[in-house]
Amino acid sequence: MPFDARGTNSAPAQVANQGATGTVFGLAYRKQDKRLFSAAFAKRLTNYGPGGPGAIYVTPAAGGATTLFTTVPNAGGATHNHQTNFDGAFYAVPGTQSLGDIDMSEDGSELYVVNMADKKLYVYDATQPTAAAAKASYVIPSACPTASDWRPGALGVRDGVVYVGGVCSGASTKKIADVKAVVMTFSGGSFSPPVLTRCWTSSVAGRSTTGRRATSGTPGPTAGTTPPPTTCGTTRTPCRC
Repeated sequence: MPFDARGTNSAPAQVANQGATGTVFGLAYRKQDKRLFSAAFAKRLTNYGPGGPGAIYVTPAAGGATTLFTTVPNAGGATHNHQTNFDGAFYAVPGTQSLGDIDMSEDGSELYVVNMADKKLYVYDATQPTAAAAKASYVIPSACPTASDWRPGALGVRDGVVYVGGVCSGASTKKIADVKAVVMTFSGGSFSPPVLTRCWTSSVAGRSTTGRRATSGTPGPTAGTTPPPTTCGTTRTPCRC
């Protein structure tokens, strides 16, 4: 959509389609040459594009063919089978394979990518039409009690600082106390300790989602809503942060 679009009569301009990119999630814009980067994403019942689970595509924002910018290695090998149990075998793949978010450095020199399969941050030279390989890759350190529960996926860039986020899924323990979201910074090839940690409390987990009282006697939230997480360290937060 044009930035200056107003009213209801400004139709969006199509710059790419499903056939060119498949399912994507992360987007990054390089303003220096007006190129839009998009990253493959694992989603049940929806196919990857022609570049597969590690693909990053590039599209001229002003129009033109979408092409493959690079293929991030080790992004996973699970394939779709839509005819069997509604792609049921792919159910556990999202969040564990393919790519998470991507983002651009503010000077347009570097493209950052989270690989959710090998849990690494990849850095590419964004000034080139294509990239045969990454400039570097870095293991994103786990912030979870059990390393296999770590699910990095989020990125942000502001004022020269790269922010990398992820969640502790609690999959190995099935305990709500082990579920949390973590953000750390990345600079000079290394990651900081977490600069933000948010987690879910046992009191939230015990509430009803229908507005009725849960077994603990605490009132449930309004129907159809999800209670917000609370910051670890408060009196009502028994999570392991």
